[in-house]
Amino acid sequence: MNEKKPVSNVCYQIAAKNGRVLEVADFNTASGAAVQLWDNVKEDSQIWLLVEVAEGLYKLENKLTGKVLDVINAGSPNGAWLHQWDYINQLWTLEPAADGRWKVRSKLSGRVLDIVGMSQENGARLQIWDDVDGENQAWKFTEVKAAKKPAAKKAAAKRAAAEKDGPAKAEKTPAKRGRKPAVKKAEEAKAGAPAK
Repeated sequence: MNEKKPVSNVCYQIAAKNGRVLEVADFNTASGAAVQLWDNVKEDSQIWLLVEVAEGLYKLENKLTGKVLDVINAGSPNGAWLHQWDYINQLWTLEPAADGRWKVRSKLSGRVLDIVGMSQENGARLQIWDDVDGENQAWKFTEVKAAKKPAAKKAAAKRAAAEKDGPAKAEKTPAKRGRKPAVKKAEEAKAGAPAK
């Protein structure tokens, strides 16, 4: 197998063979929101934190909502759909599948994560089903690295330098460049505007 096993406390996108990824539908933060497949648009609703809570047992926590991948009504029969819910004890195992992909198996039912109707479309719902080694039951875990924000670092460095130099120097900076703070400009514009 080419792919190494996903590791705990790392964020992943979980993709079907066609490249569409698991996401919480419509950026919905409520318990019970649907989990579906969608084109990868690199949103937090499509990123899942894999957390090992006991040896070989994982929860999958959505980065946007903080809720976990769950089977509706703690279901165990074939066809039970998935959604997100507050973490109680929704546990999954990871098992090797073909082509460096992984099966995601429910600890409760022993069934695996599966695409309803083997759909390839955006909005396809997810369910649990008996393991039949189907392509719609094999998932690629791609690590999502935290994006660097150099602009935020520069702004923090500027604030730290301004605080070090004291408030008097920080207040003089906009005037020194011949610019007025935006609030001052807005007040002046409002004062000079004709009454309505």
